[in-house]
Amino acid sequence: MTVLGSYDESIARAHALLRSWQDTELAWYSPNWAPLVEPQIAGGRMRSLPNVHQRFLQLLDGKRSIRDLALKTGKDLLALAKVLSAYRRQNFIGLQAVGDRASPFPPPPPAPSLFQQLSLESSRPAQVPAPPLAPKDDRLILCIDDSEHICFVMEEILRGAGYRVATVQEAVEAASTVLRQRPDFIFLDLIMPVVNGYELCKQLRRVSIFKSIPIVILSGNDGMVDRVRAKMVGATDFLSKPIDEAQVLKAVRHYLPALAPPHPRNGHAELLVG
Repeated sequence: MTVLGSYDESIARAHALLRSWQDTELAWYSPNWAPLVEPQIAGGRMRSLPNVHQRFLQLLDGKRSIRDLALKTGKDLLALAKVLSAYRRQNFIGLQAVGDRASPFPPPPPAPSLFQQLSLESSRPAQVPAPPLAPKDDRLILCIDDSEHICFVMEEILRGAGYRVATVQEAVEAASTVLRQRPDFIFLDLIMPVVNGYELCKQLRRVSIFKSIPIVILSGNDGMVDRVRAKMVGATDFLSKPIDEAQVLKAVRHYLPALAPPHPRNGHAELLVG
């Protein structure tokens, strides 16, 4: 009974995944197909893109399937499909079928003989103790943005710089996620359905534990009115879109100094408007 139930549940999950895949813009392609960068992009235009886009596009070599890429990047298959769809809409990438490939893992080397093992042991230099590791900075940066693509880009930038990152795309879930995960830094999209960034920032500042954590507003409207209004609701800073990797990391390093205690008590009253 249990076995049948598990089997039925697995089949139901597989059907649900198939239906979700068919709802993506890549529905005509199999997740076993491999994305690759179009020649006109790889030929030079790619070098003009921000580093985070270059790093991701370099993975698209026509050999790794969408499933392989999901495993490599740690992304959900459907979330990755949405990111790839955004690149495909801009004619940056194409997809191709991948034939049967040999195992990506090389065969294990033959085991050394007893004589070889003894020779290796006698010639091996004495091991020097490794220096102690630097203390791990496990503070959390949360990105709240209804765009799958923006969340992906922010995650790539911040993870690549060694930060721990979480993302939220549903504005109505943002407040509960913040309360549950207690982030140490928040990037907050200004324009979202149901609840906008101003209102959410204002709500968070009313909670004592979030009165002083850095909250940086993200917006495509880089006007003085938006910046002043962001300051009035308690935002720490304001970054304009499209996302610039250097500016994102500059903001994090400025407001989240290395190995500073989480949730610092001193508030950040100054807002950069220049």
